[in-house]
Amino acid sequence: MKTKNNLKHQLEQLAHEITPDSSLRHRVMEQIEALPDTRRQAVHWRLIMKKTWKPLSSIAAALLLYVGWTLLFSHSTPATYALEQTLTANRHILSIHMKYEPHRAGSMDELWAEFSNGQLKRMRYNFTETIDGPKDVIWQGDEARVWFRSKKAVGTFKAQNQLEQMRMPYDMFDPNALFAKILQDDKKGQIILTTTEPDRIGDPVLLTVTDKDRPDQMRKYRVNAKTKLVESMETYKQIGDGYEFQHRCLYLDYNKPISEKLFQFELPDDVIQIDWIRQEIGLARGDLSETEICQKVVRAFIQALIEKDYSKAGQLFSGGPAEQMQKYFGVYQVQSIVSVGTPKPHPSPGVGGYQVPFTAELDINGKIELWKRSAVAVRESRDQPGQWYIHGGI
Repeated sequence: MKTKNNLKHQLEQLAHEITPDSSLRHRVMEQIEALPDTRRQAVHWRLIMKKTWKPLSSIAAALLLYVGWTLLFSHSTPATYALEQTLTANRHILSIHMKYEPHRAGSMDELWAEFSNGQLKRMRYNFTETIDGPKDVIWQGDEARVWFRSKKAVGTFKAQNQLEQMRMPYDMFDPNALFAKILQDDKKGQIILTTTEPDRIGDPVLLTVTDKDRPDQMRKYRVNAKTKLVESMETYKQIGDGYEFQHRCLYLDYNKPISEKLFQFELPDDVIQIDWIRQEIGLARGDLSETEICQKVVRAFIQALIEKDYSKAGQLFSGGPAEQMQKYFGVYQVQSIVSVGTPKPHPSPGVGGYQVPFTAELDINGKIELWKRSAVAVRESRDQPGQWYIHGGI
């Protein structure tokens, strides 16, 4: 009751200062009329402040002025308001689910991530189309597992450069990093930033960002007006006199529990599991040239098949298990090496390494026939620098 009495007392004091021609009334009206159309709500305020002013009691008029000032200043926020509020909201994210559209070759489709103390703890994402075919990645701490679906293989990686590379799909769309950069660039005057506040309750705040050094590129961010979390990010490219939509990242779920099963691969029985952390892969290059080590690896692999040493063959072929090597190559009765040709750089720069041709002799039902391959793929291991191995082409 004390609070209500105090408010009543304050309004009564304010009411003594209000008359139909009060300067306070005129100052409020001038400020409201100066607002943009989206904020003004002109019809409502004209009805209340102009048409119904005189019949109102002094306390009611004072109350309307109080509400008017509150609404006025609550809408007069600077452009950085949404940015700073989003940065604060991002500090409390425990999990996130993202989706990218439309689908593009080499572009990620979907991502789930969990955080601990503000740091990325683990994530899973997938590509439906890459140089290596469709693949899924589970990244956690200092280890990552990649499921190469078309190759029916899962590799476990630990090299720092690999882990950093596998973080990139998240880092590129990390809402905290994106908004920290927008705020920094805005303070430096490096971008053109416009903020459009929603006309209706429930609609998002729209931020439009254009880099001054790249005016043909534009990004639009939609931010939930209540939670201050990002709902989407869209990229546009200038075509002629307008901008055309390019790509969209949807931030679908915040702080919703993610099933533990999502961070575990459900693998078919015929999938090879390769541990690139705990076993040696390929052969050491030493003082050999790149072309020499490629020829040496291919020659050693064929010799391992001749000797039916499938453990050695697996070490040379991406670290595959001996039983899988025997399953795939046990039917080949390799008798001898005829030739190992000159390596040529792999035609896909993103793959790296070389392609090596070879010819060997096979015993097929007592008859010797030639076994030829023109492009055995050999490259250096990223997880074990200096080690060269076969990763395809047989």
